[in-house]
Amino acid sequence: MEMILVVLMITLAIVPMLTALTTAITTSEAARRKAVFLNRTRGTLNRVMALDLVTLNANQGYPVNLGSLFGSQAEAEKESFEYDGFTHTPVVAIADMSGGSSDLFAIYVWLDTESLSSMRTE
Repeated sequence: MEMILVVLMITLAIVPMLTALTTAITTSEAARRKAVFLNRTRGTLNRVMALDLVTLNANQGYPVNLGSLFGSQAEAEKESFEYDGFTHTPVVAIADMSGGSSDLFAIYVWLDTESLSSMRTE
């Protein structure tokens, strides 16, 4: 009788434990995905910010051709990565915010649900 009671108690305790564990695993996977995509977005933004103003001026638009922005398709492919079996490539937009003098650019980078932007000047 005591053995049956112990088995019943353990059985009743396992269901909430598994529910809590499933929630924790799902939450940590979502946080991991967000961190990966945000860091890749930040990396692309930093790489575009390092370009000179002449290159930014020549590649204005939405979306920017990454091959011409970075100088070659091989360089552009460095921005793509595989996650969960899918290849992801950031989208970059560059806009002249100077009113025509080409010395102030807004740079936007989107990757999946993450986006970052910054301004670039001399």
